[in-house]
Amino acid sequence: MILPREQRLLLTVGLAVLAYAVLRYHLVKSVPWDHFPLYTTNKVFAVVGLAGLVGSRLAAGRERRQRYGFAGLWCTTVHVLMSLLLMTPNYFGKFYSKSGHFTWQTELSMAAGVLGVGFLLWLLIATLKTETQKQTSLVPCLARWTLLATALHLVFMGGAGWLNRDDWTAAKGLPAITLLAFGLALAGMALKPAAAESDPAA
Repeated sequence: MILPREQRLLLTVGLAVLAYAVLRYHLVKSVPWDHFPLYTTNKVFAVVGLAGLVGSRLAAGRERRQRYGFAGLWCTTVHVLMSLLLMTPNYFGKFYSKSGHFTWQTELSMAAGVLGVGFLLWLLIATLKTETQKQTSLVPCLARWTLLATALHLVFMGGAGWLNRDDWTAAKGLPAITLLAFGLALAGMALKPAAAESDPAA
């Protein structure tokens, strides 16, 4: 079985992100390998899910956009489920205040993440209902709104660390995956979709 080109590209992105995550977190920051199956791979699914969304906005042709979009949605679903399993102070102590509640930054991050997933599901439903070959959504610019919510999710989650010199020193100058993903989300919003079969949802 030969995967479509779009899925091969996302698989390549996933392998590259996996290699980078192993380097940054396990080899440089000495995160125990016990956390590889869930903690580390969760980061990979998150980035590949985002890459799929960006591809679904920028690619030319309904079929190509759908291949990117469905693969991205699947990876995003896996990311959400893994995150729910990991969401404890033992894994993400910085997300919690001394009282045991989420910090305000974490609440904003999670709220933006939930909105992003909601937009993504809205985009899926509209795509499946649309009969025309020239439109994959009933909502103009919905893909951009999804990417904006994702960018906010990332900046509230990791923004403080991006500006922390100690974090950069501990990682030996390797940027956090959240920062790289934030750049990808911004690029996905800024770049112009392919001209063929222009989609108002983009």
